Amino acid sequence: MNTSNITDSLSSTNVRGILNAEQSCPAYGAGKLSAADDRFWSMASHLIALIVLILKRGQSPALDAHWKMALNFQLTMFIAGFVLGFLGALPVVGVVFMLASVVLSLVSLALAINGLLKAKDGKLFRYPLSLHLIK
Repeated sequence: MNTSNITDSLSSTNVRGILNAEQSCPAYGAGKLSAADDRFWSMASHLIALIVLILKRGQSPALDAHWKMALNFQLTMFIAGFVLGFLGALPVVGVVFMLASVVLSLVSLALAINGLLKAKDGKLFRYPLSLHLIK
């Protein structure tokens, strides 16, 4: 295996690629909401997806796309956090899993903020390592 291929695959470009994973998004204002309200709720959905689902489901194609991506990610992080918390109760190695849980929480927050900023720009952020439970 060529060493330049290894260094290329580990370069910061790949990290930037994960953070810039975006998809086309339906236009804001295409549904029942105004473009400004659509943008606001799309941004909010990356932090409070379940609440946006309950309050605004079906009112905008763009908003539906955002809350589905965000909720899938939040459910994935919930499952991962639950597993890490359970493993954190184990003696001796539990500390490692509890630290991993803290790191997971910080990464989740950073990715949610990144999704919020992409929504502000009218782009749909595709979260890395997210299970697609809700279609």
